[in-house]
Amino acid sequence: MFGYVIDWRMIAVLKTPLIFSSAVIFQAKLLMQLSVISQSIGPMMAAALLLAVLSPFIAIPLIWPALLLWITLLFSWPSLVKGTKKQAILLLSVGVSGMTWGAIQGAEIPLIKALSSNTNILAMLMAVSFLSLIAPNDAEESDAQQPRGRSALKQTLLGLHLFGAVINISIVFIMGDRFAAAKGEPGCCKGEIAKGQLKVLSRGFCAAAFWSPFFAAVAVALTYAPGANLIHLMQAGIPMAILALVITYFELRPKAEQFTGYPMRLKNLLLPAFLACAVISGRFLAPELSVLQLISLLAPLTTLVVLALQKQPVHQHLYAHSQNRLARMGNELALFLSAGTMAAGLSTLFVLYGDQLPIPELTPIVCSLLLL
Repeated sequence: MFGYVIDWRMIAVLKTPLIFSSAVIFQAKLLMQLSVISQSIGPMMAAALLLAVLSPFIAIPLIWPALLLWITLLFSWPSLVKGTKKQAILLLSVGVSGMTWGAIQGAEIPLIKALSSNTNILAMLMAVSFLSLIAPNDAEESDAQQPRGRSALKQTLLGLHLFGAVINISIVFIMGDRFAAAKGEPGCCKGEIAKGQLKVLSRGFCAAAFWSPFFAAVAVALTYAPGANLIHLMQAGIPMAILALVITYFELRPKAEQFTGYPMRLKNLLLPAFLACAVISGRFLAPELSVLQLISLLAPLTTLVVLALQKQPVHQHLYAHSQNRLARMGNELALFLSAGTMAAGLSTLFVLYGDQLPIPELTPIVCSLLLL
């Protein structure tokens, strides 16, 4: 009988290329699956927006677009920033803990509310983002044509405020890119944004949160504050926004001659003026629709009409927007969905222990103290 000596080292050497190639194939398949998932995020959010917009007209329960948004959040989770993940986990933990304790105590669990309470707010944010497709872009003007001085400061501050009130943070990116591409103020290198320009961008934009129905802050107030009314909110918010803009202007006026602004034209104000009038008119013509539902309907519809009138490739613009803008809204998605869950959990606890709280009435002063 002949004996054979097995060299296990030789077998290991022969198997190594097979193992390596299998690992490469598995990694390639995994990357392909992740690519398919990432490309589906934008269309899924667009589908959720469509369902949320159609829900008042064809009686689609709001839970269906909400569930679609939760699935989208799961797909978007790996790409979220670390800070957002921590906040979302904390909010979810508070909400789930509150509902779990409520279930133990025999309270009714608002599961549908936990999943869908902020769906209309997210639908509004997605809808408003489409307005960036038709926002004015005067980037073709030369540096010599850029407005400077006090007049430029006033025009830029007011224009940013009005556009930001409608198309939200997109106008900040548009103006910020323009400021960075220009020479800017003396002593400011190209590619940098001057301190005065930064103040105009931040304050002019944020002041719109006092009154604009296109802002998430106002949407949250109208959703959660009992008896909140848009007209009353605007009557109180617009003077506060004007005060904020006036303070900013007088703070920057001593150095206004060095300020390089953004070119504003009267025709460019047609978009915010039209949308503001359309929302207010819609409240009177269709009072059964909330402000959030009106904005979610009017913003994409206006974008489609303008793109069609301009003979733009509508399908290409919408697809690119879903992939480039909607797909990057994962952070907003995580925070608003988790905040809705937290609100449901806290409301469960308030039902159980609300009569034990030392708050006899929810007055404006009490609300201000709670914010602290």
